[in-house]
Formats: sequence, C-alpha cells, structure tokens
Amino acid sequence: MQVFWSGCPVDDGCLVHWLALLGIGVSIAYLALRLSGTRPRVKGEGRRLAGWDSCFLVLLAGVSALLYLHRRCGLDGGLLALWLAVLAVELGVLSGRRERRWPL
Repeated sequence: MQVFWSGCPVDDGCLVHWLALLGIGVSIAYLALRLSGTRPRVKGEGRRLAGWDSCFLVLLAGVSALLYLHRRCGLDGGLLALWLAVLAVELGVLSGRRERRWPL
C-alpha cells in the first residue's frame, strides 16, 4: 500500500511503526500496573522516582531512539514521537506517586 503522509510513503510491511505501537501499549500497561499500588503524594513529600521505574523508562526511551534511526515510512516518526510523549507523561505521573504502605 502506497499512501503518502508528510512526503514519505507508508508501507504495510514496515516493522518500525508496529514496534512503536507495541511500545506505546507496553508503556500504558506498565503505567496502569504501577498505579495500582501507589497513592498520591502528601503535601511536603519530595518527588522521587523509584529506581526500577527510571531504569525501565530509560530502556524504553532508548529503544524508541534506536527505532527512530531505522525509520522507513511516513508513520514511523510520528508514532515514535507519540511514544516519547507517552513516556514523558508516564514519568511525570509516576514521580508524583508514592508506594502504598499496606497495614500488616
């Protein structure tokens, strides 16, 4: 299929934009999973991101940067930029949350 969007042809067989869509889905699923065990920060608590969260988000951002170097069709750049925007929002949301302390 040859559709032109922003001057570049869109190819059905292009793996990069499918991987970007998969990455967006993984990012949103990870955010939903992490929000299930957190609470909003109380006034006066510092904003801090857990070590595992920061490592995972940096890994996903690195994968999106590597995929950006291998873009081939018109959908790749836009979807990778969307994925980076999702990661930035996720970073802000997760740094504003804190782990719940469950009473035992």
